Amino acid sequence: MIKTNLKKLLLRAGLEEARPTEEALEKMEISRRRFTQLLENTNKTPINVHELESIKKWISGFQMVDTDLLVGEIAEKSCLTEKLGLIK
Repeated sequence: MIKTNLKKLLLRAGLEEARPTEEALEKMEISRRRFTQLLENTNKTPINVHELESIKKWISGFQMVDTDLLVGEIAEKSCLTEKLGLIK
């Protein structure tokens, strides 16, 4: 089985319990169960090219967050986690 480094990468970035929102999963065309399998390396089938590219695109979205929006009215937790495509 091909193992992923997804969990290690998220931990290295300081994200302990990062999970994509339903909307992010839909964009990636990956089920929550499949994402968790890939994250925890419990998948029976290896990651495919589409999944790999979709997850890479999701992660690259973290870099596009406008940090100027961190302070102010929209700094509510729900807005930031939504903008990052994360849930806990």
